[in-house]
Amino acid sequence: MFIHRKRRGKVPEMKRGECFFAGEMEKILNQAVLDVFMRYATVLLHASRSYIVHAIWGIGENGDELDAHQSRIHHILSTATERVLNRLLGEHSGDVHRKNYEQLLNELVTFRLCFMLEHYKNCIGSIGKASQQSPGTLLHMPSMGNA
Repeated sequence: MFIHRKRRGKVPEMKRGECFFAGEMEKILNQAVLDVFMRYATVLLHASRSYIVHAIWGIGENGDELDAHQSRIHHILSTATERVLNRLLGEHSGDVHRKNYEQLLNELVTFRLCFMLEHYKNCIGSIGKASQQSPGTLLHMPSMGNA
């Protein structure tokens, strides 16, 4: 639903196909990021952020080759990115436009994957802290003040 603005007039409405494609693009990218997370979470949780960035972009650190995990991660994510680019631009688009959109999509995927990893770490951390406090510790806690 679109909101009408008083001073600037109506917000232009999206056509049905455009809205469908935006949802489809998000679904493709989210599924690829989730697939990478589910397959390689143990590797990525212990890796540096630069390791993840190099895997997404497909370029090794200092021009080196990617390791096996990075190569598979790059393959999964680049396949999803290509599907979105082909749907968005077509296969015969200009190289400059394609590279610009590819950069934006790679940055989006980088942020989503890093956010997912950090969110997972935070959830595990909060569960670990909660499990360290046993109910018995409340019984032995010194009282403070008079109630």
